[in-house]
Amino acid sequence: MTTRRKPTLVFGVAGVAAWLGVQPGTVTQWLEREKRGEVPPTPAPDVLLTPGRSGVPDRGWLVTRRPEWEAWKAARPGRGAPGVSRSRDTSDKETQP
Repeated sequence: MTTRRKPTLVFGVAGVAAWLGVQPGTVTQWLEREKRGEVPPTPAPDVLLTPGRSGVPDRGWLVTRRPEWEAWKAARPGRGAPGVSRSRDTSDKETQP
């Protein structure tokens, strides 16, 4: 006889995005920028699910990691912070005829 185990609840990118009030694509961008060293390290995942999308393992975090993510988001530099590149339209529209 086998006993049923209670499953462990793990949140993926969409779950982390919901915690932080951003779109899942934003979390994915943060994770990609982390790989390139452009943002501080994000909280390490608790699980990797393979094969995942496009052969890249999907990441997951336990619900107990939510405060860690919230602290990470609060500590990251905001838009326009020194050393943070940002694309924008630099044309001066007021001087154009």
